[in-house]
Amino acid sequence: MIKEEKISHRIAKNRVKENLNKLQNSTPTIESIFQIVFSHPNYTFLQVVNNAGVEDISYHDAFCQIEKFGSYFQSIIASNSRYVGILLDNKPEWIYSFYGLLMYGYIPVLLSTRNDNDENQEILKKVNSTYVITDIECNLGVNQINPCQEIQIEINHKHEWADEIVFISSGTSGPNKIVAFTGKELCAQVLNCEDIFKKNPILARDYKGYLKHLVVLPFYHIFGFVAVFLWFSFFNVTFVLPMNLSSERIRQACVVCRPTHIFAVPLFFETIVSMIKFNVKSNHLEQKFNKGIKLSLGLQKVFPKFGNTIVRKMLFGKYLEDILGVSIQFCIVGGSQITEETLKIINGIGYPLVNGYGSTEIGIASFANPKKITERVTPNIGLPFKIFDYSLESASDGSSNELYIKSESMFNKALIDNQWITRDKSKKIRTFDVADLINNHYVLKGRVDEIFIGANGENKSISLIEANLNLRYALDSVLIKNQNNDLCLLLSYSANVNDYQIARDLSILTSNIEYRSGSIKKVFATSLVFPKANGIKIKRKKIEELFQSNPNDFRLLNPNDFSDFLNNEEFDKFIVDKIIEIFKQKFPNHPIDAHTDYFADLHGNSLDYFYLVEAIENAFNLHAKNNLTLCRTPGDFSIKIKELLSL
Repeated sequence: MIKEEKISHRIAKNRVKENLNKLQNSTPTIESIFQIVFSHPNYTFLQVVNNAGVEDISYHDAFCQIEKFGSYFQSIIASNSRYVGILLDNKPEWIYSFYGLLMYGYIPVLLSTRNDNDENQEILKKVNSTYVITDIECNLGVNQINPCQEIQIEINHKHEWADEIVFISSGTSGPNKIVAFTGKELCAQVLNCEDIFKKNPILARDYKGYLKHLVVLPFYHIFGFVAVFLWFSFFNVTFVLPMNLSSERIRQACVVCRPTHIFAVPLFFETIVSMIKFNVKSNHLEQKFNKGIKLSLGLQKVFPKFGNTIVRKMLFGKYLEDILGVSIQFCIVGGSQITEETLKIINGIGYPLVNGYGSTEIGIASFANPKKITERVTPNIGLPFKIFDYSLESASDGSSNELYIKSESMFNKALIDNQWITRDKSKKIRTFDVADLINNHYVLKGRVDEIFIGANGENKSISLIEANLNLRYALDSVLIKNQNNDLCLLLSYSANVNDYQIARDLSILTSNIEYRSGSIKKVFATSLVFPKANGIKIKRKKIEELFQSNPNDFRLLNPNDFSDFLNNEEFDKFIVDKIIEIFKQKFPNHPIDAHTDYFADLHGNSLDYFYLVEAIENAFNLHAKNNLTLCRTPGDFSIKIKELLSL
């Protein structure tokens, strides 16, 4: 590390003021943002974790690569082409391709690597793009350019900047929305940092003189692009790119690179909380841990400035090394609803975590004030940044308040019916999010089409009900409303799942409060794979259509019938005892019986799971991974092995 790249809290504050002043006095274009981003060439831009260690890439090195990539694209892309897709995961080549296209006059279309081919192909067709930058083997019906290869090209230093970027919404509530931002809107998004920093100086907290962002959000997503890539590169922060997003690789990146910031979706932090709770329970420390969290939150309330430091050093410091490391100073969560328990535990152990809000059309619009612990531990999204105007308007049936937003930093135009329509900046846009204003902060209740009115008249979020089902064998669990406004649960199962495993899921379901209260009226199972947006969020509208148009592919389940099946199931004692013994070799300190779940009860990781399967195969002289890898308990394994041994 070179001396010049240290960015302490004091330097960061000055950098914020300096760079924002430069932007305010510049023409509001993407080129202006770029010039400020790369005005400190000696700073480390990227730390890429790979099998050989960590590769450091400076802002100067990245600038040279951007020119090389741009010159290469210009030499092979037809001069009359305007829109060019980028289909890459987070890696240096994504950044080089993104700025390289803009620098030489092309408009990047940011595609999700988690979409299926048909979806991306349809998007490229709609924007009239005939080229895509990708290292993925796929047939998109356009010219493909692989940037992850040796590029030999004479650099053209004459730049002709484009000033537009195309984003694609996740399409969870319907078709993908295609919107474009120009430099004017993006500069306004960056200038929001002034408002953020004045209210939340904790945002720039360093670790031993360094600020580094561990990148877990994809750059092609609006949250990852604005709140991570745009904001943090603007202030010359170092990006840490892990090898992949498995828990082992994220942990590795935290250890070797010591990042200070992480922005992620709720699932990321909820998974961490689940692992913490498991370890606490395994060591019989629930009471002590809960007292520690309560004390921590109390200290941070009494001492808002130094409370977090006290907690990190005196209460949970020695445990942080085994979670995300001791260097993490600030976290933001966004993209969907998060539980209050997750916010309390993450903040309680010493990682400042705040909830934020935005969307593809809006950009990043608000997040909770992290100076006050009482606001950090409630799932509010704070108040809007000063250039945003929020309002709540009653739904037509009067059942809820929808959030409407207006701002100069929102999208410039949208592609509707194959035509680009410029946004009417005098009108607010409907977000389709249900919200309330509570204690002078906005709190999201869910999407309009995901609100269910219970028997007692209470509004409930369908997505939160789904998240609390905790079924173990279903690939996906999706709730839809039928014509009578009753909830139907649709379960997608692999063909290899047996009735015993379905029975175990249904036994969990029958203990769920929403099922016992009668909110969930019917349960159906199918082998159909549910469509997802970006490979993560389910597309509820598409699944409803799938259910209505293919009724014969969904089997109605009666949990009572399956509970009888579960109670009458008999395991082969010799087989199940031998498997329990193998489980105990992997987890010697945990009680294990026929129903102990490898993932849910023992929190085993996916890598060790395959070693467990291999040990079980060897014990019974089997070679049938495809048949065993859906098993999670000794009982699961014993049923499959008994079937295989009888063949």
